[in-house]
Amino acid sequence: MVNLETHFCSHALVVIRQHGSSPYLYVNELYKVEKYRETYSFPINPLPSISKQVHDFGRDAVILQPPLTRRPPGRPRKKRFRKRSEQTRVIKCGRCGKCDGHNRKSCTAPI
Repeated sequence: MVNLETHFCSHALVVIRQHGSSPYLYVNELYKVEKYRETYSFPINPLPSISKQVHDFGRDAVILQPPLTRRPPGRPRKKRFRKRSEQTRVIKCGRCGKCDGHNRKSCTAPI
């Protein structure tokens, strides 16, 4: 039996039932038991392991290799992009009181 809630939205089910029709008439054939049994009626053989590779390439066959990748230097990039409405925190020095983007530890102002 097909679970109708996963294949239809609730609004579509209400409309189909109000018209006195069966929702099962609108389910695709691929989701029915007959097609499921037909799909798995023949055996599915596993692929050979990596150590027993089967090479059946023609003379002019091009073998694709994975792309050469190199990790970029530096710290990994943040996954989250800030929205335009988000404001960054202003860094204020506790020693000189300026908002130049430095703190007490890196302050070079004279005392």
